[in-house]
Amino acid sequence: MAATPASGVYEVEYVFAYDNGMIEVWLKDGSALLPDYTLVYSYESNWGYTGYAFANKQYCDVLWRETKIYRNREFDELMEKLHKTDGGFAVEESAAFENGNNGTVYKKTDEDVASALLYNGEPFGGNCYVLSGMLKMSAYRNFSQASMILKGGNKQVKYNLEFSQAASAFQTFTVSSQAGGDWQDYRILQTPKADNPACLNFDIVNIDGNCIFLIDGFVYHTVEGMADSVEILLGGANCNVKYSRFKVETDETKVREFAANMTEPVYVSPFESRIDALYKQYENVQKGGVLLAGSSTIDVGFWSTYKKDLGEDKLLYNVGIGGTRVQDWLYAYDRLVKHFEPSKVLFFVGGNNINSGDSAEYTLQLLDDLLTKIHKDFPNADIYYALIHPSPSSYGTGGYKSGHAELNQGMKDYASTHDFVTVIDSEKELTRDGTPIAEYYRPDGMHMTTAGYEVWSAIVRRHMFPEEYTK
Repeated sequence: MAATPASGVYEVEYVFAYDNGMIEVWLKDGSALLPDYTLVYSYESNWGYTGYAFANKQYCDVLWRETKIYRNREFDELMEKLHKTDGGFAVEESAAFENGNNGTVYKKTDEDVASALLYNGEPFGGNCYVLSGMLKMSAYRNFSQASMILKGGNKQVKYNLEFSQAASAFQTFTVSSQAGGDWQDYRILQTPKADNPACLNFDIVNIDGNCIFLIDGFVYHTVEGMADSVEILLGGANCNVKYSRFKVETDETKVREFAANMTEPVYVSPFESRIDALYKQYENVQKGGVLLAGSSTIDVGFWSTYKKDLGEDKLLYNVGIGGTRVQDWLYAYDRLVKHFEPSKVLFFVGGNNINSGDSAEYTLQLLDDLLTKIHKDFPNADIYYALIHPSPSSYGTGGYKSGHAELNQGMKDYASTHDFVTVIDSEKELTRDGTPIAEYYRPDGMHMTTAGYEVWSAIVRRHMFPEEYTK
């Protein structure tokens, strides 16, 4: 009903919605301002559970009436109507899948299956579209995966929202396959974090043979060279999933406009708390020392003897953080690199990029950004890059495994054309007869023992401080 200001009475219909951490408030008063239900407030709380209460503000009397609670399927149907989603979507029904009202699809078993997404009764696909929607895990167990598969010709790309009990968190990753082969090219898109929700708000853009996958409106992955027409399948394993809020745009002008305005997310390192702690530890640092930075091989939790190994008489700063990728050091650059105004810098980073699915080519681009930034800010500083060492996890019989080999060779080539970088290669000293020397590595197959560090640090010291060695 419309407001009646003369009598001081205002009547408004409202919907207060809570869906997996997302709070929404919809209002309708029948006036020119709010003639239909309008979303007036939304907030992503990341709460797992919440209640609801009535409250009266001062200076007014409030009457709440005709209150109704919507749950489960009724709630889904209401939200579809409020968001004006396209009701033409469905899925090929089976024992695992069921179609709800107004375009909502449910995967209701733990079975590892996938089924074609339909639009107006036909398999959804095409060569120019933006498909938007939301998937939500309504029930999940260890290593549950809610999936969307893009299928074009002989190529398939899968996007998975995964709950990992080991990490007690959700992550998003992608894999691909050719001609029905094994899934490969694993790459993490969103690292597991405690506040990652059990849902994905996604967009899939297909245009000019390229498929772009967006999460919360930001570009996370692009696949080039797909077939002209790309279909979509829904699936998952070890979980129940609700797919909803489908919308589709096929007008080429609007699709191109959408694609032209896409942006990538602002990267926030999952190691922010450790980065901040190290910055505060060295906030009043003496400038111009030797900076040791990178992932776990540098981290004092593993390289506890770095002062003894490189020389107690030197001004050494170790800001290594286990698990970091090159992205994390670009993120932390001002606080954990530039802040020190170093005279020498040693970086060991990049292996975790390969382990998490980044290509060697992409990792090399990031390393170029990082090392060029250091050289630009400190042109007189000596920059050293330690290649991935031959651990059992990265080194097979006779050589480095794929990805690690390409990264190491890429950095050797890089140093040959960028004279401000020196690479440190430890392969010869840490292997015997084409395999890693067992006593140099811990049982995890990744990190070095004290004996391994003795050998590796001697190689590092010989490169960084050659004046201490006589011929």
